[in-house]
Amino acid sequence: MRSTPAPPRQYTASEVEEMDDSIAYELDHGELVERNMGSEAGTIGGLIITWLNNFLRGRGPGFTFPSEVTLHIYPGNLSHFRRADVSFVRKDRLPSGHPPKGRLFLAPDLVVEVLSPNDKAVKVERRWPSIWTRASTRMDVFPETRSVVVDGRTAPQRF
Repeated sequence: MRSTPAPPRQYTASEVEEMDDSIAYELDHGELVERNMGSEAGTIGGLIITWLNNFLRGRGPGFTFPSEVTLHIYPGNLSHFRRADVSFVRKDRLPSGHPPKGRLFLAPDLVVEVLSPNDKAVKVERRWPSIWTRASTRMDVFPETRSVVVDGRTAPQRF
């Protein structure tokens, strides 16, 4: 007789944040999802944040956020959060006009995902819930081919 495997343990955002290695996880409707960001992807994400910040300096329209920032993109649902490699939120969408001390409870205006050769298309698509694509501009960066796709369209130039 075969035994039925137990369903995966369900977590809350608070439980994940208390974990020593919480930065390595996202929460997909209560289920832990491991984030595996390699050094190349991390470096490229850092460069993108630097470029965005240099462009935004003096203009002041909003704020960039690195992959460590927790993004609660489903209003009122604390069993689901993502961490974009890079994100941007306009200042006028933040309640105080400044980044909150804790988590962000909104979908960013720009979400950047730096893909590595071992990222599978299905896994990447799962990371992009429909609420992000409705509320955000999506930019996928492919280091291996030195190309960028914005909202499903290949950018005209390679980097």
